[in-house]
Amino acid sequence: MANNDPLWIEHANLDKGSLTAKAKRASESMQSFARSKASSPGKLGKQSRLAQTLSGLRKSGVKKERI
Repeated sequence: MANNDPLWIEHANLDKGSLTAKAKRASESMQSFARSKASSPGKLGKQSRLAQTLSGLRKSGVKKERI
């Protein structure tokens, strides 16, 4: 199912810092934790895939414009 919402990042339900806290409890870096849990079902998998997506946007130089 394709999502054509141009503001999909703003509409994403983000629990800021929750994935980072889970990675710290597992004694891993956030990116390695996200890579290892990306195929997990449920909320953890969604958080991991979103972290990888947002990390890729940051590396490619895409900037978020303020409205």
